[in-house]
Amino acid sequence: MTIGALELTIGATILLLLVIWWLWPSHNGPDLTKPPKDMSADNHAAVAHSEPKPKPAIEMMVAPEATTGKVRNESDYSEEELMMRDVRAALHRGKKIDAIARVRQSTGMSLMEASAFVDKIEMPDGHGDNL
Repeated sequence: MTIGALELTIGATILLLLVIWWLWPSHNGPDLTKPPKDMSADNHAAVAHSEPKPKPAIEMMVAPEATTGKVRNESDYSEEELMMRDVRAALHRGKKIDAIARVRQSTGMSLMEASAFVDKIEMPDGHGDNL
């Protein structure tokens, strides 16, 4: 029985990995389950009883519906709002053709008009029509 080149390559790779694993330096880092060596009991007590730092205030931008507690159902949106939601979602996914198809489906625009409409929404320089 002869050993082929593939078997020799596999065997050599396994042997090399075993040698690397055996020679790899073991983890000599600090034991994270124990307190640091330089921390005395007095210092530890002082740190444990210090005042907590105040958390910074976070200002949140909240939609007006969120402050009133009213949740809008999908049926509460107009067809135009639903179309724009779908178009923006398709553009976000990189599916420009799907966005154009959705505009054409909802508005009956021609291909050129729908493409121009989507291009106007998609403009990255901020001059797009953010309907």
